[in-house]
Amino acid sequence: INTKSLRVFFYYSILLTFFIIISLVSVGILKSKEFYFITLRLYIIFEYFLFSLFFYYLFKVSIVKKILLFSNIPFILFCFYDYYISKSGSFSSDPVIVEFLIFIIVIVYYFYEIMHKSVMLPVYNTITFWICVALFVYFSGNFFWMIFSGSSDNPEFKFQMKIIYSIVNIIKDIIICLAFFATEIEMDKPDNELILPYNIHLDDFPTSNFKN
Repeated sequence: INTKSLRVFFYYSILLTFFIIISLVSVGILKSKEFYFITLRLYIIFEYFLFSLFFYYLFKVSIVKKILLFSNIPFILFCFYDYYISKSGSFSSDPVIVEFLIFIIVIVYYFYEIMHKSVMLPVYNTITFWICVALFVYFSGNFFWMIFSGSSDNPEFKFQMKIIYSIVNIIKDIIICLAFFATEIEMDKPDNELILPYNIHLDDFPTSNFKN
C-alpha cells in the first residue's frame, strides 16, 4: 500500500468487513430488520465517501477532483431525504442506484483520463487500474440488476437475477484479488512521465545538410 488511493481502498475493505459483521448481528442475533436497513443506509453513505476519496487521489484535473469530493454533500442530503420519506422498516434502493450511476460515469472518465496521459509504465500494469475495472463491473452489473429485478414478480426471473448478481460480485472479487499481482506507482511522478525536451522539433525537415 504505497499510494494514497490504495490506502483509501484498504480503509474501504475494513469498513466493508465492519458493516458485514454488524449486518449479521442485526439479522442473526438482534432479529431487527429496521436496524439492518439503517446499517445499510449508513454503509451507502460511507461507501460513497470512500470511493469519492479513492478517485479523488486518482484524478489529475483539479476541478473534477473538487466536484467529486463536494458531491458527498448533496448525496448525503439525498440519503437523509430518502430515509425521511420512506416508510418505517423499509429500504429504498434509490440512493444505491444514484451511487452506482455516478460511479459508472466517474470510472468511464477515469479511463478517459489515463488514456490521455503518457507514462513509462502501461496503465494495465497498475493495481488501481484493475481495481477500477473490478469496480466498473460491480457498479454497472448491480446497477442494471437493481433496475430489472423490480420489473417482475416472477419467482424464476428473480432467481435468475440473483444468479447474475452473484456472478457479477464473484467476478469483481476475482479481479480485485488478481489486481494485487500488479505493481503500483505514483502516476504523477516526473520519473514515470514521458517528457520530451521543449526545444526539440520532431516535425522539422533537416535541410541544413543539403547543398544547392
